[in-house]
Amino acid sequence: MKDKLILDWITIRDLNQNKFLLSFNVWLWLVPILAKIFQHINNPINFSIFGTNILINLQLPFSWQMFFFGALFISIGNILYSVTCPEIIKKYKTYHVFTSDCNSSYYLAFLYNQLVKEDPSLGSHGKECLSDTGYPKNENRIADLFYIVVNQQKKAFASFRMWCCLSYYLGLILIGFIILKNIYFVIQNTHIV
Repeated sequence: MKDKLILDWITIRDLNQNKFLLSFNVWLWLVPILAKIFQHINNPINFSIFGTNILINLQLPFSWQMFFFGALFISIGNILYSVTCPEIIKKYKTYHVFTSDCNSSYYLAFLYNQLVKEDPSLGSHGKECLSDTGYPKNENRIADLFYIVVNQQKKAFASFRMWCCLSYYLGLILIGFIILKNIYFVIQNTHIV
């Protein structure tokens, strides 16, 4: 159960690159400013257009604090991802992107050899791609080596992944609660004749 709650770096990368979640970096700074502005506006606002009085209620159906903390948790998740995610996962979605960024197979072999030093049991997975000296022997098999490295790195730094996931989960729960509360507010205040 715990393993399913802690996402791998590839899934966290996809969350981090989600435009909806990235927008909360802006809301983190905008919410306190808007809350301060609305605090000084008399509520409700009453004005007249063509002799008709119009009353606008500026009271929002959600908590500014909840929205701020939701944005804060999502931003913390984004920061944790940026600082702790392995570079090969953060920068390269595919082997094609890796090679188009002018990375050589020797760099990939270096990364693989570093992983084998940390965990010798990995040695058997990429041996067919490397020569006895530890460098690529067949350029056609380097893509396999790329995915071996990525698959190993996607589960790296479990404690950082846990904190990153926790931040995203808390932020999404708070934002989800606000969305549900707003839907309920609209349903309650909609009168269909």
